[in-house]
Amino acid sequence: MHASLRSAAESVKSSLWLPPLTALALAAGGSFGTLYLDHYVFEDLLGSMTLSDPDAARDVLSVIATTMLTLTVLVFSITMVVLQLASAQYSPRVTQSFLRDRQTKFSLAVFLGTFAYSLVLLRAVRSENGGFVPQISLTTTYFLVALSLILFVLYLNHIAQSIRVSQIIRRLALDARKVIEALGEPKSASFTGDAVAMAGRLQPARTICWDRDGRILTYVHEASLAATAERHSVVIRVVPLVGDFVPRGSALAEILGDAQAVDDREIRVAFDLRIDRTSQQDLALGFRHLVDIAIRALSPGTNDPTTAVQALDHIHDLLRAVVHHPLDARVACDRHGTVRVIVPRVGWDALLTLAMTEIRHCGKDSAQVMRRLLSALDDLLLMAPPGRRPSLEQQRQLVLQSIERAFDAAEDRQLARCPDPQGLGSRVSESPLSAVAPPSSGTSAYRGPRAV
Repeated sequence: MHASLRSAAESVKSSLWLPPLTALALAAGGSFGTLYLDHYVFEDLLGSMTLSDPDAARDVLSVIATTMLTLTVLVFSITMVVLQLASAQYSPRVTQSFLRDRQTKFSLAVFLGTFAYSLVLLRAVRSENGGFVPQISLTTTYFLVALSLILFVLYLNHIAQSIRVSQIIRRLALDARKVIEALGEPKSASFTGDAVAMAGRLQPARTICWDRDGRILTYVHEASLAATAERHSVVIRVVPLVGDFVPRGSALAEILGDAQAVDDREIRVAFDLRIDRTSQQDLALGFRHLVDIAIRALSPGTNDPTTAVQALDHIHDLLRAVVHHPLDARVACDRHGTVRVIVPRVGWDALLTLAMTEIRHCGKDSAQVMRRLLSALDDLLLMAPPGRRPSLEQQRQLVLQSIERAFDAAEDRQLARCPDPQGLGSRVSESPLSAVAPPSSGTSAYRGPRAV
């Protein structure tokens, strides 16, 4: 998909306007269709099921139109209040997931569609010349009203469930997992490394710069770049990471090889830059959302370490999903297997630092948070490949050092050093893994699992 089309699709997903407006158009068009049936096909067929008095039909349609407009305003008001509460209590960045909510959009669409349908029918009902009541259309309105009432009850239940912190965290974690699953595996880590090394030996012939106001890189269309690179027999190296802010005039891509025939516009159209980060290719964004919720919960004004532990549960789960995943630069090849595009990706160490550091700083006084951090790190150390273990060991020692500085009583320190997947609740005594005091030097104190 072209970058501009993908940008438009992303804007539609994050907006509330398209489904209701589409429903308005469909309802208006559908009303003319049912009126045609009433006039020319099924006149008087359903007379026993609906009203035959034009004035009574007009009154019923007026009540339906007023009710549907009231329901629409009510649903919109509830949605805005929920967005405001979620933004204030959890993080301003979680509102994007609410704007993507399909049930809210569908409910608004049905309410507005029923409203528009009723308005059109009001105009069609007439008392002169013997009177005319569109029987098929009026019966259809009854079904739409019944559907609207069912949707309103379901919407109330849905919105009550969706503002639960566990649901918000789970939704954000699912978005992050989709990005992890979409990363795909390169042919091999060595293949990626060789490709990056090869590109490093080529001198950039030309640098393509961003020529508009500063925005965030949200998507790189690798297939489009690969086709352009193959057509001109060059290699294109993307400079910023997805999620980076790209100021006006800064480097967007480097062309390696004979770049004279490459048009800058061919390169720029493959990049989607927006004012907000999106989860299309941004691996770090899911971690950023969860960490924001955790540190907001650990702020002095909130002081809710249990919510921070809930966020840590899903951070732990996502780290397990990427601990074996090669996070080298991603490469795209042409039809002949020649490397044409190199796209940098956030590395393991950067992800781990993002996932742990701010929570450790803000939760250093909470035994619950420290215990959950140690539990996550111990589990990751048991399954991590050798190349990923040093950064995990370093984070573990930083947690132990924070415990030593934050807790004055020996009993509190002992409690905080005991890994616990629930934070507080499933462990009482200190485990052998955490009994090791923080080392005075930079060496790791972790020696692997030991029997308890």
